[in-house]
Amino acid sequence: MKVSKEQKQKTRKIIVETAVELITEHGFQQTSMKKIAKGAGIGDATIYKYFSSKEKILLAYYEIKAQESIDEVKNIESFSEFTLQEKLQTLINTYLDTMLPDREFVIQSLKLILYTPLFLFKDIVPVKREFNLVIHEFLETARKDKEISSFPFDGLLTDFICEYIVGIVLYWISDDSEEFSNTTQMIDLTLNLGSAILSSGIIEKGMEIISFIIKSHLLRFMSGNKNILSQLKNLQKIYR
Repeated sequence: MKVSKEQKQKTRKIIVETAVELITEHGFQQTSMKKIAKGAGIGDATIYKYFSSKEKILLAYYEIKAQESIDEVKNIESFSEFTLQEKLQTLINTYLDTMLPDREFVIQSLKLILYTPLFLFKDIVPVKREFNLVIHEFLETARKDKEISSFPFDGLLTDFICEYIVGIVLYWISDDSEEFSNTTQMIDLTLNLGSAILSSGIIEKGMEIISFIIKSHLLRFMSGNKNILSQLKNLQKIYR
């Protein structure tokens, strides 16, 4: 019997959810494809029709969460009337909220993705594609509404914003402040800076700031958060 597209998507999601639960409880190395298949209620061979490896399941988790976040924000009443900054802030906050119940899994999986040679750039492309499309849409609308100035290298700016979202997620998983208040400050400060720069038309300077944010965070990954927040506050004063 032929399996419908909807059923395939449902099974795919069940596999991912099962993997998240097992990896969180037992760890990545101790969780086999066979255990995931058993937990998902499918055959040992059937799971390979959906994912060729555990690494692919990890990446699928982020792809699914990205699409869920995009669908959720687009269903917000009057979302189309939001400013570019409001749209990006809502999208990022929603993305983090969707991953919050799985935060331990996110911490484990991102460490693997960042430090394991098995994860190549081409593997991560489908995850970025989800955000690329919607961010491009946000930028186009903002430009048509004259909310931001025209900018060169449209695709590059879209990629930078996608990398910025990745940087925020990395910051979030290392944030031990109460109710992730440091992450909230980080988002507010960086989006305020970015919006001011895009509105002013100083795109080149904006690229430098975004690059600084990403590089600074990666160098401080899993270390203190206060120093970078202090630097961002100083930058905000400069660009006011």
